[in-house]
Amino acid sequence: MSMKLVCPHCRATVEANGAGASVACPACRKLLPPRPATPAAPPQWEVPKLPSDGAARIKRTGSTAPPPAPASPRPASAPPPRALPRPQPAALSPSPTLAPAPAPPGPAPAPSFADAGPEGAGLTPGWWAMIAGCGLLFVALAGAGVFVATRGDKPAKAALAGKERPEDRPPDVALDTGKKPPKNKGEAPPPEKKDKGAKDKKKEPPPPRVVPEKKDEVKKEEPKKEEAPPPLRPGLDTFGNPNDPNGSLARDNEFKGKRLLAWGLESGDHKRMVFTADNPVWLTLKKKGFEVRFESGKFDPKWLKDTDQLWVFASPFSGMDEAGYAAVEEFVKGGKGLYLLADNDPYTAEAVVLARRLWGTTVNGNYLGTKIAVVRERKLTKAQVAKYTRSSRDFSTLGPYEVDDHPLLTGINFLYEGITISHVGPCDKLATAILASDKQILMAVSKVPGQRVVIDCGFTRYYYGTTDSMRFATKTAGTVRMAENVAAYLMGKTLR
Repeated sequence: MSMKLVCPHCRATVEANGAGASVACPACRKLLPPRPATPAAPPQWEVPKLPSDGAARIKRTGSTAPPPAPASPRPASAPPPRALPRPQPAALSPSPTLAPAPAPPGPAPAPSFADAGPEGAGLTPGWWAMIAGCGLLFVALAGAGVFVATRGDKPAKAALAGKERPEDRPPDVALDTGKKPPKNKGEAPPPEKKDKGAKDKKKEPPPPRVVPEKKDEVKKEEPKKEEAPPPLRPGLDTFGNPNDPNGSLARDNEFKGKRLLAWGLESGDHKRMVFTADNPVWLTLKKKGFEVRFESGKFDPKWLKDTDQLWVFASPFSGMDEAGYAAVEEFVKGGKGLYLLADNDPYTAEAVVLARRLWGTTVNGNYLGTKIAVVRERKLTKAQVAKYTRSSRDFSTLGPYEVDDHPLLTGINFLYEGITISHVGPCDKLATAILASDKQILMAVSKVPGQRVVIDCGFTRYYYGTTDSMRFATKTAGTVRMAENVAAYLMGKTLR
């Protein structure tokens, strides 16, 4: 009867022909112990009663057959097997069924419960100590889990969950945020990589920072350095002249206390047409500070004692005698102001005599002016000139003409020359101030040192009668402004 055996040395499968015969392993060439005739029943485990000494023992039982006989001696003809010592645990004995044989070179197999002592010997105390230690370790781990579940300890939960809290981290260990720390303390960390998708995300603006203002602290604004704006051009009146009350040579109250005497004969209509209380010419001179006084009839030299400037309105026949003319000459030589006003013939009597005595010239003529002079230096456009020099129903006619600038034309763009006018004869002692539209001298000033004299050949522009048709002062261009400039010029002022 053939049977298969397992070599206890190399674990190879060996076929045996019968029981009780020795068989050599074809792999390791070692003899296998003889096998009993009756195959052994599969081993069964029984839990025996604990002995009186308290040590648990496990008994291994087999079949009811008697134990096999010892192996027969090796024949003399067989070569001696290669014997190597097999390491065995100190507490274990050789198996009762297999004969001890040297193990092949290599790692020794681990001990098992099947390698217990003879006749079903149990575990040694060392094994029981190891089993007891494993049990205690398991109980300790289970208790730790129950403690964590009941107490809810956050560090332990975080440890079990595999997470690290910042407060549990040692002070010298940095939290791993995915950023590389700088190599040196003074080196700035590398810039963060911006997410490309962050541009599409709408970022809410941060709330405005409110800084409380200090009540005691006064904010001082620094002056801004700005370029000076260009001077604003004042508005223009209906005649195209600057509508500025201080646009002439004389400022308001500049000549406060200065005395002005206006004289003319009654027969020359001066008292009725010029020396009226509501005449704008005298009202504006009073605003500049002048004390205006009117006198008519025969000229009295005593009037000049309390006068700073004299305005003489010529008449058809002279109202002065030799004493009067001599007093006026001394008045002019003393540096006082004289405004000698004439008109068309015959309103030139006093002007003719004084012009001959002072400068050796004359005043005559009867020219119909009624035109408007335009100051060339103002550089007005053609549209502006056409707008303010067109013909009106009053006194001006078509055909403006240009004149050169002069201190008497301060603040004047357009000037009405007069209705019927006369002229001043050319003279080396007189300088032309304004020409008439016929290119003759309309107004002149003295060139003699120390003399402040102005001659005007068109005084009808200063008329301000009781009827509207005779109020030339407010219906002609630049008339009132001219009176302001003459009064300031006779006081020695030539610039604003």
